[in-house]
Amino acid sequence: MAKQIYNYELFTNKKDELAKIRKKATRNRRIKILLLVLILAGAAIVAYILFNSKCNYYTYKDKVDTEDSGDVSYENFDEGYLKYSSNGIEYQKQFGRAEWNIALSYEHPFLAKSDSYAVLGDKGENTLILLNKNGKVREFTLKYPLLQATVSEQGIIEMILEGSDSNYVQVYGKNGKLIADMRSSIEEKGYPITAAISPNGTQLAVSYYSINGNTSKTSIAFYDLSRQLQSDSIPLKGGFDYTNTIIPKVSFMMIIR
Repeated sequence: MAKQIYNYELFTNKKDELAKIRKKATRNRRIKILLLVLILAGAAIVAYILFNSKCNYYTYKDKVDTEDSGDVSYENFDEGYLKYSSNGIEYQKQFGRAEWNIALSYEHPFLAKSDSYAVLGDKGENTLILLNKNGKVREFTLKYPLLQATVSEQGIIEMILEGSDSNYVQVYGKNGKLIADMRSSIEEKGYPITAAISPNGTQLAVSYYSINGNTSKTSIAFYDLSRQLQSDSIPLKGGFDYTNTIIPKVSFMMIIR
């Protein structure tokens, strides 16, 4: 009887061992399946990220190379940025999504801006547009070809125009009204090569270049626009002379004390 019990117990132990082996094999198989699923999921996530990154890159390149014809420029402006070229200008808050756009045909577009306004001109031509974040404020048709322009935070515009025998420094309000009109030539106070208007629109700085015999000189003149006089002789506040020097750019800087 004891032998039968022993044989029975031995048989029962084999069944237990087989059950344990099957259970362990099942558990291992489940672990392997789980690991495989995790690996596949990870690979799918990585592939998704790489695919989208690649798509975004090529979308951007296609847009710049084909639609922009190679002459596109971007400038930060207000809550977004301005994108402009010889074909037009648009304002975007998100890349690729225009809030507004204006179709143009400019040969040599250039942009100047303040915090609230921007001007887009066609250098050597007779057109300039004043803009803000809502679109076109005013378009100017100029008497003489445009050389340069800047704009204040109030939308007051300074521009240099090239006349036949003299150049002109003009200042306009955003309503289109002429505030100042100053004529100058190389024989007089000099050739105005650049200018800038202060952020509040009350001061104007002009860089004049002149030649006297073998000596050249740049004169930086500061004008008072606070009374907004429409005159050939707006008040001169002061200035500086620099011998044998050319100053091609001037700008106003804010000093915090």
